[in-house]
Amino acid sequence: MFPNIVPGLRSQEKVTRKALCHAFDVARNRHQITLSDRSLARSRELNAAVPYARVELGNSLWREFLAHFALSEFQPIPSVPLFYVTPVDIGCMTALDAPQVYVGEFVRQLRRGLRGLSYVGIVDVSLYANISPGTNFADRSAVNWHLHLFAWGETREVFKARAKPLNDEIENYRPIIPRPAGIGFHWQEVTEENYSRRFRYMCKTPRKAYRIGRTETMDAKGCKIINLKQGKSLLRPGQRITLFNLLKQCPLEQLVVAGGEGVALRRRALRSLARP
Repeated sequence: MFPNIVPGLRSQEKVTRKALCHAFDVARNRHQITLSDRSLARSRELNAAVPYARVELGNSLWREFLAHFALSEFQPIPSVPLFYVTPVDIGCMTALDAPQVYVGEFVRQLRRGLRGLSYVGIVDVSLYANISPGTNFADRSAVNWHLHLFAWGETREVFKARAKPLNDEIENYRPIIPRPAGIGFHWQEVTEENYSRRFRYMCKTPRKAYRIGRTETMDAKGCKIINLKQGKSLLRPGQRITLFNLLKQCPLEQLVVAGGEGVALRRRALRSLARP
């Protein structure tokens, strides 16, 4: 029988909630956490910082995908080409301690390459604990706001042709690591093997911190070559509190974006969350 909830999402977010509550007790910046924050983290409130809310939202979206594409054990992924897309841009960076975040402005910037497609996705954040000199971004640390989404409405060949200028032209989707090593419009076609894993990833509470390191080498002519590489690790307790403080500003529905056929799908998913 085809599952009507996202496989593994509940256990994933249970681990995240445990790590968050642990951070409230041991992090150096735990003084920023109030009794209200502790209550929020353990609550069922539909807030972007609450792991339980991610489970409810993910399962609601999953069921709407199931109904919209008539998914079953005989048809476990949509019969139309489906793409998992992550648009990223350095214009969507904020400070770690940003007092206010305008998510709507970031969404408008990130969705500009999706015109004509149907899609549903969720805004995500990545904490960059260290950014070495030589990137497209001047500060040494920041939070990047980006999208993870499922898109449909074009064949693979047409979608590939759409993505190429979005990654090649300077004014589109500017990556943190300069081109050609970095790209800002990531995509891959969804398969039966990666469908549920990608869905679970789209819905997650942030778990990783990122660092961009720099090495210098010399070529055969004695010219210096700068190499930038991105690494990641689990969030430290203090970093979890930093992201919690940013995300608690955001109602969960503000992070859910859609276009084309996905607009009605998003509306139904959020409406079912609002029911008692």
